[in-house]
Parts: sequence; structure tokens; C-alpha cells
Amino acid sequence: LILLSEIISRATGLSVPRFADNYLMAPLDITGLRWGLSPKGRAWLGGNASMRPREMAKFGQMCLNKGLWQNRQIVSESWLAESTRFHVYSEYGMEYGYLWWRGRQTINGRPIEGFWAQGNGGQVIFVCPTVNLVAVFTGGNYNSMLEFQFMGMLINYILPAMLPPGPKKTFISPDKQTLAALPGAYRCNQLHLDLFVEGANLAGRMAGQKAGLIFEGKDRFFMPSPIFGNMNGKILRGDHGKPIGLLINTAFSKLRFNKSD
Repeated sequence: LILLSEIISRATGLSVPRFADNYLMAPLDITGLRWGLSPKGRAWLGGNASMRPREMAKFGQMCLNKGLWQNRQIVSESWLAESTRFHVYSEYGMEYGYLWWRGRQTINGRPIEGFWAQGNGGQVIFVCPTVNLVAVFTGGNYNSMLEFQFMGMLINYILPAMLPPGPKKTFISPDKQTLAALPGAYRCNQLHLDLFVEGANLAGRMAGQKAGLIFEGKDRFFMPSPIFGNMNGKILRGDHGKPIGLLINTAFSKLRFNKSD
């Protein structure tokens, strides 16, 4: 980001804030942007900038429209396509572009794709071309897993309400072997999921939230989550059918949890 600042300054003779004001914020009529500045007055490009929610939505709408705003091309369509496509995985296996997160989630039986800008605490501009949606979230859950609550709102409520109902699901009871072998601690980097027997069924706890597992097949299960969005999981088995991990689709990501005990 420091190198980017230097490139822009040398190429244009403008600081990053001035360049952004001239070529991005002014055309969008965004006047509430505030940059986080170093003691020397240089804009810190790694975060700490702020703007009003309506202005965040303007930026998201421009991106949804492939760079167009009021019939004017503000950002090139090719650059938006390049910056929002998959380039690298995060430490958790989440997809990342150029300062954009991205991914897909199955909702009401339909695959949905989206990309989003996310700041600490739950500040989010979420763009979903599949359903022509821009959603803005703000929050104060700094340095907490609760900053992902926007995913729960999108996956559990907002997006299902915008789609036709999905196919009716059928559920089964887990067999005795699964009840005996599946419980334990599962880890995806620093994200912990603990599975345990509760009565005649299985339950899980993640980020302080407990929920029952609902099985849709021998190795497929559903687990409600108000934070990350309802989870669709698959049991990964090793030798002799022993569970060795879980592949879970949640928070517009496919997360691999390995059993650690």
C-alpha cells in the first residue's frame, strides 16, 4: 500500500486522498469521506478511513453497475472485473481479490456469488450481482468474531427473502457410528468448532454459539449459525471411514476444518 501511494504520487503529482477526491469521490458526490492520517499527514491506506452509510452504498452501486454512475464510467469495467475476481486464498481458505473478499453460497438451493469490502468491527459494502443487491452494514464489534454478523443477516434472512423458495429438504437421524466417531474439536486456523453428543443427537459450538446438527444424509448436515450464516457441512472421512475433518460452506466460503483430537 505504501508502494501504491508512491506510484500514484509520482505518476499524477497528487496525494492518494487528492487523487481519490478528484477521480472517484467527486464524480460520486461523496463528501463525507475522512482519511486516517499518520502524524506526518500521509493517508494510511490499510484502513481507518470512514464515510457515511449512504456514501458507502453509492460506491457499492457503482461497482454493481460495472463502474458506471449516472451514465459516466467512473472506474473501468475491466479493472473491476480484475480486482473482484479470485486471486489468492486467505489463511482460512477464503477467496480474496485486490482488496475485495469474494465467494459463493448456496441459498434456497441456488448458488449465489458476491464480493465485499470489509473493515474492522463490521463495516461492510456487500455487492451481489446475482440478485442485483448492494447492502451496507456498520458496527462496533472490533476485533471480534461478531463482526461477521452481517453474513448471518444476509444468508439467513435478506437473500432468502429475495429468492424463490428452495426444494423441500428431508432430514434423517445420525447413525450410531457417526454419533460415536464425529464428536471432537475441529480447527480451521484460529476458528474452532466443537462437536458433542447432546441427548440422542449431535450439537456444535462455534464463536460462543451452540446449535444442533441436522443431518440431510449420512455425511451431509446443516447447522444454524446467526453469526456466519447457516452452515452446510460435509463429513470428510479417512481410513476405515473415520471422520478426519469437515468441509463447511458458510460466510460465502468453503472452510476446511481438521479434527484435532
